Amino acid sequence: MKQKTKKKIIMILSLALAALFILTLLISVLSATASAVTQDEIDALKGNAEELAQRKKELSSQLAALEANQNAAIQKRELLDQQIDVIQDQIQNLNSQIDDYTVQIEEQQTELTKTEELEKKQYALFCTRVRDMEETGTVSYWSVLFNSASFSDLLGNLDIIGEIMDYDQGIIDQLKATREKIAETKAGLEADKADVETARSELSDRQTELQTQLQTAQDLVSDIEKQSDKYSQTLADIDKEEEEVQAQIEAKIKELERQGKDTVSESDYLWPVPASHRITSPFGYREHPTQGGYKFHYGIDIGVATGNNVLASKSGTVILSQYSSSYGNYIVISHGGGNTTLYAHMSKRLVSEGDTVSQGDVIGYSGSTGWSTGPHVHFEITENGTRVDPETKF
Repeated sequence: MKQKTKKKIIMILSLALAALFILTLLISVLSATASAVTQDEIDALKGNAEELAQRKKELSSQLAALEANQNAAIQKRELLDQQIDVIQDQIQNLNSQIDDYTVQIEEQQTELTKTEELEKKQYALFCTRVRDMEETGTVSYWSVLFNSASFSDLLGNLDIIGEIMDYDQGIIDQLKATREKIAETKAGLEADKADVETARSELSDRQTELQTQLQTAQDLVSDIEKQSDKYSQTLADIDKEEEEVQAQIEAKIKELERQGKDTVSESDYLWPVPASHRITSPFGYREHPTQGGYKFHYGIDIGVATGNNVLASKSGTVILSQYSSSYGNYIVISHGGGNTTLYAHMSKRLVSEGDTVSQGDVIGYSGSTGWSTGPHVHFEITENGTRVDPETKF
């Protein structure tokens, strides 16, 4: 009879322990589930943000040192463009932080819901065990041992008691662990919510700062051009730099031909700025808006807000991708046979010298870098070594 009772108890314990094992596995799965976003990734973004803040501080110091120097206008504009670039990187960094926090918050919320459901099941199991003990009159483990009929019976009962004690303690331990997990997840959730609000607030500040810096950079160019007699050397330097860019383009084309890497491209051109077809300054002689007099404009200016896609007008090889005081961030693509296209004043360049691009690829974003008084894309087409009117190609 006692042997049957022992087997029955062992069977019940085995089933209960199996249930406990499944619950334990659920906790392990919840804890081990790899997040789509890790805290290390967010920490890396914060580290990068600190580096950007330090870089911006250094640029501010350099600008302050040039403030009273009338002959350093070009340097000031370059530093402003660099500072604008850093602020744009800060904005991108903050957007990435916000995106990562949002994903992490969603994951934690899902994990919290599952863990709370698990806690309910564990608590129900604990309550069931307590009721079973009350109904069977199990008050003391010692009474089972003292009622053993023989030494062998005592050893058998010791095994049963050990399993019962492990089982009861296991229920309590798992319930505690789950409740600790809930508290930990809630704390992490609240911390992430606070961090994402901080990031959003800083993002708003950086966006305001960006607009201020863009306006400052544009005003600098406008003020200098309005005082052309006072800044004649500065304006002459800008013209000279544009000529140097053309010399670089010719040298790069010859180098491609020498290497046998000249590209054969499409015959038709693609409009480079899908967001706008508004031409604010055409190809040819134009009266200067602030200096007066006429000057030849070797491309067209397409008025468009900062940050819009700039596309490769034709397939080809990138022969220049750099910054200059005149063109700002600019890219030149060779399409073979002395045919090139130039895209200037971009806020950001996405391709590098030597890259091969296809017609319609996004190569950068519109902006107002370099010698510019407002956001636009300066676009040039060269055929057989001569710059032609882009409007006639569309």
